Amino acid sequence: MNRPRETLFERLPTALKLQAFGDCNTEGSEKLPPGECVPTKLQQQLTHLGFDVNLENHGGTMNCSREGLSRSRDNNTAADLVLINYGLVDSWHTSLPQLYVPYYPNGRLSKWGRKVLKSLKRRLRSPWIRKILPVGPVVTLEEFRQNISTIINDVRRRNQESVIMLWSTVPVRGDAARNLLIADYNRCLQSLADEFDCEYFAVESLILNRDEFYLDSVHMNGDGANTVARRMIEALRNHSAGSSSASRAA
Repeated sequence: MNRPRETLFERLPTALKLQAFGDCNTEGSEKLPPGECVPTKLQQQLTHLGFDVNLENHGGTMNCSREGLSRSRDNNTAADLVLINYGLVDSWHTSLPQLYVPYYPNGRLSKWGRKVLKSLKRRLRSPWIRKILPVGPVVTLEEFRQNISTIINDVRRRNQESVIMLWSTVPVRGDAARNLLIADYNRCLQSLADEFDCEYFAVESLILNRDEFYLDSVHMNGDGANTVARRMIEALRNHSAGSSSASRAA
């Protein structure tokens, strides 16, 4: 008689280190009270279930996978459960995408550089200028795949048994064209989940057309974050360790 396979939830130790890497919806909007974000809501729900959870939230506003790569390299602590959420900024199309000033590390020189670059790019938004200048995503899909792959390898190097959840970018309300671009990066995340035996959580199937979960066009509110965290736990409970992530959409 075959024994039931261990679920990802059952793999988690009672004393749990939770890490999160991502953008504004990982960090939580500055317009909300502290803690109104997915990682903290997940910590609270796991604590209610009897876990002793130590949370490290490495999310940051305007962070793309480049910042995630830098944050991962600067982090030397192992974790048991790791959330990774990039693609919103990576997929953004801009003039002169080769010019980029990172948001991490965020010193005075970086802040000054971003201010100058934003001023320049505002002057390059006219349609006729865009016809002669290169326009493209902040991070190409090829670089995005490499950055996320490296972050996953970093996590696994620190703890080979880490449960890693890649969760997709929250859809932008009222911007179908941008969501089409985001979808390419979400598909890349799902492909990487299959390749590296990670969990994939398709947040768009949960909150799409659910205005009550949004603070504005981009950021989830506390109710949205709480709902996503609850469904993440359900996904971990419903999927066996080592099973394909192809059917792991929320």
